[in-house]
Amino acid sequence: LEACFVHTPRKGPQVVTLILSALSVIRRVYIDFVVYSQYQHSRTYLFGTTIDYCEYIASTESYTNPVAKIVYAVAMQKFPHALLKCPASGVPLFMRKFDCIREPGSSWNVLECSLKNPRHSAQLLNIAVNIDQTIPKVYITTNVYVKQRQHLMFLYGTTFEYCEFLMHNDTRQTNPVAVLIYNYAKFNFPQLLKPCPVEGIYNVSDLRVDKNLIPPFVTPGAYFSTQRFHNKRNETFFAYEAEFSVAAPSIFNRTMTMFALK
Repeated sequence: LEACFVHTPRKGPQVVTLILSALSVIRRVYIDFVVYSQYQHSRTYLFGTTIDYCEYIASTESYTNPVAKIVYAVAMQKFPHALLKCPASGVPLFMRKFDCIREPGSSWNVLECSLKNPRHSAQLLNIAVNIDQTIPKVYITTNVYVKQRQHLMFLYGTTFEYCEFLMHNDTRQTNPVAVLIYNYAKFNFPQLLKPCPVEGIYNVSDLRVDKNLIPPFVTPGAYFSTQRFHNKRNETFFAYEAEFSVAAPSIFNRTMTMFALK
């Protein structure tokens, strides 16, 4: 805090001065805003809210908090220079959280699972899994959700058997979401799409988190996604969860070739 005071001149309106200096990069900040009416020594609550500032800036149009919209509108009118962009809003895709989940006793050994945050470049994603037992069939369940504060709204998802998907064309025709997911993977990390049976090391090293990784058919906003690899009995081999913000449309929205498996 560099300065915080109110100047009251003899003539004219009061002048408020507030200067803050961020000494390190802040990727997420919450703002509490509360208004009370005051009579003598008692206060009566009028309205208020808590917002994730970076999330709001990244998805202003889709945010449904009416009090947040009022606060933002007043700030835009009175001190627009204070509405700085977050690190999240300056890039088309920002990964807020990425976690890998391995079930005890699974033959899928997680060698690495990390999300790097360089100060002056895009985030970098690293995943390495060693499958030390030959698996003839593996099911993939993928779900994408819209995130509204603490609530999740299902957007799209599917479950399909990977080996059957590769071998039988009729499976591809009956599950367009699976085709979408396959082509998304083929575009971003083709080295993972190995023939069956599934075994050995699957590795993604220093994958840039940029517009190419924005999932198909999402609009700017906050999202949560999961992908789980399991057997027919629904026993999980490996899974990961991602929480991210999108500030640009997906590059896959502009082409329908995503629905044609090549």
